[in-house]
Formats: sequence, C-alpha cells, structure tokens
Amino acid sequence: VKKPRDIIVAIRDIKAVEKEIVEKPPKEISKLLKLEEKYPERFAKEEIKEFKKFITEEEKEFLKVEAEYPAKIIKEEVEELKPLATPAQIKKVHAIASGKALISDKGKMKPQYRELAITFTDHKSIKDMTKEEAEVFIDVIDRLPEPKYRAGKLVPPSIPRTMKLVPEGFFKKKYGEPTPVWLLTDQTYYATKLGIKPLVEPFEKGKQEFDLEFRQSSNLVDRMVNKLNKIAKTSMGDRIKSKVKNVPTKAESNMAELVNKYEATPPGLKPKEE
Repeated sequence: VKKPRDIIVAIRDIKAVEKEIVEKPPKEISKLLKLEEKYPERFAKEEIKEFKKFITEEEKEFLKVEAEYPAKIIKEEVEELKPLATPAQIKKVHAIASGKALISDKGKMKPQYRELAITFTDHKSIKDMTKEEAEVFIDVIDRLPEPKYRAGKLVPPSIPRTMKLVPEGFFKKKYGEPTPVWLLTDQTYYATKLGIKPLVEPFEKGKQEFDLEFRQSSNLVDRMVNKLNKIAKTSMGDRIKSKVKNVPTKAESNMAELVNKYEATPPGLKPKEE
C-alpha cells in the first residue's frame, strides 16, 4: 500500500512550518515546547489520540505496513518525490543512442541499450529514470565507442560483460630498472628481461599491423603513380628530377588537382586516365 502523494506533500509542508516555529516560537508556543520537553510521554499520547480521530482506513493500513517494513516505505516515498527524466533528457538519450546504433530501424531499443540501462539505473526505459539517473545514463552512452560497419551493416559497440579491468595483484608487481644497455639490446628481449613484456606486447602488435598496412598502401600509391606517369609519357629524366627535388611531376600535379576538385570523373579525360 502506498501513501498518497498529497499526504507526503502535506507532511513536508508541516515540517517546514514546525522548523520555522522552533526557530522563532511565539511566547505561548515557547511555553508549550517547554512543557512538552518536560512531559514528553503525556504529549505524545495526546497527539496520537488527536491524530487517530482524522485517520482514514487507507492510512491505517499504510501505518501497519510502515511499522513492519519502515526502510522499504521510506525508500518508496523518497523515490516518489524525485522528479523523473525531463523531455529534453529523453530526447538527448534517444539521439545519442541512435548515433551509437543502439536503436533499431523500427525505433526499438536493442539489447545492449537495455542492458546498460539496467546496469546503471535499474530501469529499462529512460522514461522510468529520475533526472539524476538520466544524467548518469547520458554520460554512460556518450562515452561508448562509435559503431562500426561489418558486412555492410552498422554494428553497435560491444558492452563489456565484466567490470574487471586488471588482474589481481597487477599493481603490486615489481619491474626491472632500465639501464643504458637498452641502446644495444633488442627491444623485445629487453622488455622480457625487465618483466614488462605483457604491458608492451599489445603496442608491439599494433605497430607491426600499422607498418604492414602502411607498406601495402604505399606500394599501391607507388604503382598508381608509376602507371599515371607512363600514361602521360613522363620522361625518365623528369621522374628522377621530381624524386631528387621531392616534388610531383606534371602528370602527378594535374591528377592531384582533378582529384581535389571533382568527386566524380570529369569529362575530357583519356580512357586510360579515367
């Protein structure tokens, strides 16, 4: 059984008035407060008796439940008084979630969205969240990585299944101190010797992958440039000069200008240039 909102508001207003009276009590009330302080039990009984005259059956039932589960009732009252998420917050969440591919084409929330919402706010929908919870949720989804295209479809970022970030005892590990010997030693071997191999291994792999991709793209560019110079019949002397001076040949400059100026193939090009 829940206490009606108007009763909760009334209690809040009464407490505010009581506070004002206690801080600046009139003479008569001041005397009454002194008597109440002197004979608390008597005043308490009279107040309860007076209160019972006006109590409804619904409120009586509530008082029984409140006596049995006080913590639960207080929590429900507090939650009831908290303002829910504003329309602006709801709109912002939907905009961010859409950008992160957390909303389907039909406008339904994906499992990743609901999982995040329950984890951080205990609510599946933004409409059930309080203003504070909505702010937390906005921050959470805004920090998610951008979605990626896989097989022509936009895939939302994966949600970690655990909050574990590092293995147990990670920050208690001891590592060796580097010395000038590292200048003459293989980096991979020296990292193993210092005990930091697990830390630097992901960076090593990333660097290797980057170098391979860069080499492939560079080779592709070189092949296209050579092909372009052949089509334009650029002499070997001009090619050598451009390499020595580190400047593009005439054919390369013309093609760069066309690429920067047009998105589609412009008219007037030779079939091979197209």
